Amino acid sequence: MDFQFKKSFEADGQDRNLVPGRKENKHISLNLSMNPNNENKILVKNMVCQRCIMTVESILQKLKIPFQIVSLGEVELVNRLDDSKRHELETELKKFGFELIEARLNKIVEKIKKIVLNYLANDDYHQLKLSSFITRSIHYEYSYLSNLFSSIEGINI
Repeated sequence: MDFQFKKSFEADGQDRNLVPGRKENKHISLNLSMNPNNENKILVKNMVCQRCIMTVESILQKLKIPFQIVSLGEVELVNRLDDSKRHELETELKKFGFELIEARLNKIVEKIKKIVLNYLANDDYHQLKLSSFITRSIHYEYSYLSNLFSSIEGINI
């Protein structure tokens, strides 16, 4: 299953497809790499579907925040957000049930959620146990990840 959804939005209001010649499809990009040093990447809690991606894109466009890619749980911006724009974005996202993820532990929990969605969406992965699939993607012991997830979300993986 090909998960591909990349868009670009410039401050001039123009949509640009980042993959030349490829039509956008209904599939969602599940970029599992996480670079904490990337200051232009923000993580967004509660993004679970294509409609969420479209909603976040429209919020960014409304606030005139230029971005490169919007995918499940994350947005790659063209520029780093200043504090006032970050606050504006946070306020708009909350209106639709989204939140910016700031803490490192919350980032790990969101990454677990994305990995589980990827596992469920692709039958080829079902030859592995979910716990093995998660620990191959996030290099922590499963017991630590499971306890962390349960303590923050209030449910088991």
